[in-house]
Amino acid sequence: MNRQIVQIFHNLIGRGRKSGGKSNVKNSASGALYDADRNISGDSIKQSESAAAQMLDLKTFERIVGESLGQAREQGCLLTVDVDKFRDVNDLYGQEAGGAVLRCVERVLCDVFGGHACICSPGGDIFVLWLSKMSHDDADEIRRRVGIANDRLLHPDAGIPPVSLSAGAAFRESGDDSRSIVKRANMALYRVKESGRCGCELTSL
Repeated sequence: MNRQIVQIFHNLIGRGRKSGGKSNVKNSASGALYDADRNISGDSIKQSESAAAQMLDLKTFERIVGESLGQAREQGCLLTVDVDKFRDVNDLYGQEAGGAVLRCVERVLCDVFGGHACICSPGGDIFVLWLSKMSHDDADEIRRRVGIANDRLLHPDAGIPPVSLSAGAAFRESGDDSRSIVKRANMALYRVKESGRCGCELTSL
């Protein structure tokens, strides 16, 4: 799993993916999802609870994150999310139930992280979020939102198997490129998996 995530993200942001590649992401215009001029740290992020995000296609996600990393003073956070023991869901309940779980995860992430998050699914049970303008000061807020998502997914609507999420977060640091920020987020995700899953870890310098 760890190696798979690294490989997926090395294809993101500036390196692209062949148009024939498979993905379960949805197409969406980015203008309504990414407000580069609005600061969403502190109190303002809490006010965005009612504004649901939507899934971005991979190309749009790459462009937005690449542009953010290209800005010397731009802040942001890359959040990598993995559905815990998703293979067990498919084995126990079938692939149709597994698809319903992924759609549920998608809805919950879009709802919980609000309209300021750029969200994409490179494939399978992996999701990646770019949280613009967020800094280390927002660490507790990110953990809180991951906790809310897990609470909802562990108590889903009837007919959908309960699941949990593991998430690793990396804040943009000076000199970051796609490889460095992905590597740190992936290391944080690995720590969550090693410590029992169902949680969020943030990288330290």
